[in-house]
Amino acid sequence: MPEIDPGLPIQTSGLVLPPDGVSLIIATDNDPKNVQVPPESPPAPPLSMEDFAQGSATGGGPTFSFLWFEVSGNLLLASIKAGPQADEAALRTLVESIRETP
Repeated sequence: MPEIDPGLPIQTSGLVLPPDGVSLIIATDNDPKNVQVPPESPPAPPLSMEDFAQGSATGGGPTFSFLWFEVSGNLLLASIKAGPQADEAALRTLVESIRETP
């Protein structure tokens, strides 16, 4: 299972994401110094863009949003970063492709 190293953010650097780029990171979050509190009832796949928290951006930079979700009893955190010129349809397709495999 993917895991983020403690102390590192669960997101792609906006300094390297092109204006039309999209990044999706899915990992566990076990950082004891930056404890995130997941919701009591996280959604399970299939996911949609509406499941994600409202995105934020600074100065025309990439939008960042996140989502806790559960797959096979595992609690995961997804982080999306999209450039200001990203293709929203492609981003929706990417998110909707997240599935639980049997």
